[in-house]
Amino acid sequence: MSKFFLSINNSKIFLLKSFLFFILLFFSFYSWSAILINNITELQSIGNNPAYPINGEYELTQDIDASDTMNWNSGQGFLPIGTITNPFSGILDGKGYKVIGLYINRSSTDFVGLIANMSSTGIIRDLFLEDCSITGKNNVSFIVGRNSGTIARNVIDGSLSASENVGSLTGYNLGNIRRSYATTMVVTGSTFVGGLVGRNEKTIEQCYSKGNVIGNNNVGGVVGASLGKKASIDRCYSFSSVLGYNSNVGGLLGSFTLGGKIRYCYSIGSVVGFTNTGGLIGYRSAGLICHFQSFY
Repeated sequence: MSKFFLSINNSKIFLLKSFLFFILLFFSFYSWSAILINNITELQSIGNNPAYPINGEYELTQDIDASDTMNWNSGQGFLPIGTITNPFSGILDGKGYKVIGLYINRSSTDFVGLIANMSSTGIIRDLFLEDCSITGKNNVSFIVGRNSGTIARNVIDGSLSASENVGSLTGYNLGNIRRSYATTMVVTGSTFVGGLVGRNEKTIEQCYSKGNVIGNNNVGGVVGASLGKKASIDRCYSFSSVLGYNSNVGGLLGSFTLGGKIRYCYSIGSVVGFTNTGGLIGYRSAGLICHFQSFY
């Protein structure tokens, strides 16, 4: 009889352990699930609402109409996600969907874009920004004003205007950018102006630009200026028309200094500049170029 009750108790313990295991598994799954973004209001909530933390993981569920942002904040439009002191440090996965008609008009504000500033743990991927209009001052972009994280597989078109460190993907790159494109963009600025990146100090791979890039100094079809030994531009190309009213103007890259490398790159757009103007690079003081693999 005692063996019979012992067997029942063991069965109860086994069932209880199994039940607790599945409960933990259930809550673990939902605690790790991404927060779904269904509309522009929810996108604006990131970092501005406790339910949408700045380090959260997010996924778009559909194309998002952002055209109403033109009427937000007394005409200033969308408020960029994150700040210089509190950068976006999560994941934003577009899942191949579009944000259409995003509008930002903050001409006296630094760090402007869908995301103002992104930390080294931040990721934005598989997002399409279509027919967007963005204006800022310094470190300005459609995607990320200043990037220290990862930008991957994003596609951009629209008009972008700022002063310094201006580019379709990021104004100032300290992170990694891969397989992202600007298709029909107009980028206008003063210095460090690029079709994709204004100022680059890290990695850009398999990217291209197509549109018009206009500035004064350090103006390039892909990158305005690439600086430092860690700066790398690999398998990138420009179809963009580049116009520089002053110096360091290039079809691919305005200036290339302080080391770094460029390889397997080319430019086939028109280039007009005043001094230090080149079909591939406007000005170079140091760095490795694979001459037989890069052309214009």
